[in-house]
Amino acid sequence: MNTVGKKMGVFLGGTFAQDPGLTNLVDRAVELAHEVADAGIRTVWFGQAADYDAPQLAALVGRAEPRIGVGTSVVPTYPRHPLLLAAAAKTAQAATTGRFRLGVGLGARTVLEPQFGLPYPPQIKHLREYLIALRPLLDGDDAPFVGQTLTSRPAGPTTVAGAVPQVPVLVAAMGPRALAAAGELAEGTIPFLAGPRTLAEQIVPAITEAAAAAGRPAPQIVAGVPAVVTDDAAAARSRVSTALGF
Repeated sequence: MNTVGKKMGVFLGGTFAQDPGLTNLVDRAVELAHEVADAGIRTVWFGQAADYDAPQLAALVGRAEPRIGVGTSVVPTYPRHPLLLAAAAKTAQAATTGRFRLGVGLGARTVLEPQFGLPYPPQIKHLREYLIALRPLLDGDDAPFVGQTLTSRPAGPTTVAGAVPQVPVLVAAMGPRALAAAGELAEGTIPFLAGPRTLAEQIVPAITEAAAAAGRPAPQIVAGVPAVVTDDAAAARSRVSTALGF
């Protein structure tokens, strides 16, 4: 894959948030965002775990550092209702004057079921219904949606002043059915741990074809790839294996 037109961003996740010496998470995130912007990098992404709220932190950081765009990578759709996530995303868009991107994903059943004590819905059905319900809400459309895995009936106006332009939605998708849903119903994909060959031969063609069939623009591809700077490769591999073992 060539690098023409490619842009670099950085991910701020659990490592910085759980630093034993941390005294204020938001202050540290803003400090790191300033460093990122000074280095010429223009996008910062925040993951969603069990500690901080990713859309809220993205909004705060983007507000404090106007040179960068911010996004979530990613917020699990289950069990966060589209009404709640759309409200958070529109608030972040207004706070950052249009520099927010919403990354969502199905999440891992093995994490979400025990964490919330709720049964996991059919994955692709839920993803499609979630995206169908989410887009109108992001646009301030109060129309209800009733599906098999979720229901959305706004009880009042859903518009947020200043939440322009339209919030882009990126889906953590790598399998063919998830990529088809992302191409048809979202603005792009945000895969994790996909190398250049997988991107070029599987992910990009699949989502691009789905977007074209749906009459949508070419999708955005935001590939999340971990990087380690070290002189001890064995220790790095061991740490990565432990972190990704689940």
